[in-house]
Formats: sequence, C-alpha cells, structure tokens
Amino acid sequence: SVLSVVDDSDTTTWEETAGSILQEYGLVLQHTLLSSQEASIDKIRSIVDKAIERTESSIRRYHPKIEIGRDTFLFNEIASRNLERFDLRLNDDTEAMAFTEAYIRNHPRVKALLKRVLLQQNNELDDDTLLD
Repeated sequence: SVLSVVDDSDTTTWEETAGSILQEYGLVLQHTLLSSQEASIDKIRSIVDKAIERTESSIRRYHPKIEIGRDTFLFNEIASRNLERFDLRLNDDTEAMAFTEAYIRNHPRVKALLKRVLLQQNNELDDDTLLD
C-alpha cells in the first residue's frame, strides 16, 4: 500500500488524516516539525553524534576487548544489532531530552496527534503528561 500525503496548511484535515495514517501504518512524517533555526535536523544530529562519541569512548575505556562495529554486545544504554547497526537510548542524555521536550513533545501538532490516537486506542500511557 501507498502512504498518503497530507497538506500541512490545513490543520484540521492534517490532524484527522495523520491520526488515521498513524493508526494504519504506525508512522507519520511531518516535514516542517524540525524546520526552524533552533529546532533543526542538524541540531538533533549534533546531539546524537555527541552521545555516540561518549558511548563509544566509554565502551573503549571500560570494555577494551569489544570491537565496536564487529562484536555483538548489549548494555542498558546501547545494543549492537548487526555489524555497524546500534540502538542507543538517549533517555539519560539531558540535552537530547530537553530538545525532544521543547521541539517535539511540546509541538502543538504532536500533542494533538498523540492525544487523538492514544485516546482512540484507549491505551494506558507511560507518561500522563502527553495528554496535558
């Protein structure tokens, strides 16, 4: 199936259609969410790159026998899934969390979309502040 494209300029239509798309596909792409000077892809990329650098440095320091990019490993903060593929948790990264809170979770469209979808599914939420 093909994903729908929704006109960003019509807020009501976007919220309704994006909610349906999220429920059906589990993914919604919002092009303009990180388009300002302070909230940009470059900014979040910089935050993530710093977190990766700190994590790799810690692995080299405390686990020198691990060959990053070759060995499989699992820690609370990071896991290797395959050669050069990693999952890195950023919940303990203050800068990443502040960015996410300021420019993503507090974005009116994100809040409206989450509220609409989560209330429709009647799920228990890990974080009640999503619906504030």
